[in-house]
Amino acid sequence: MKTKLKLVLLMVVLLCTAFLQTKTSKQNDVVFSNIEALASWEGGTAKCIYTGSIDCPTSHVKVYRVY
Repeated sequence: MKTKLKLVLLMVVLLCTAFLQTKTSKQNDVVFSNIEALASWEGGTAKCIYTGSIDCPTSHVKVYRVY
């Protein structure tokens, strides 16, 4: 009887842990989306020059420099 109780308790703990991990990963996705939104260009007009690896905030193309 004690063995069954221990097994059931272990299964409950594992299920709770799995549930909390999936909830945390979903929250991390939201946090990263918010950080990305805050880091995006917020004001004025941007001057984008040349071709490069930086995203231009106005045209969303890869540029060398943003002023």
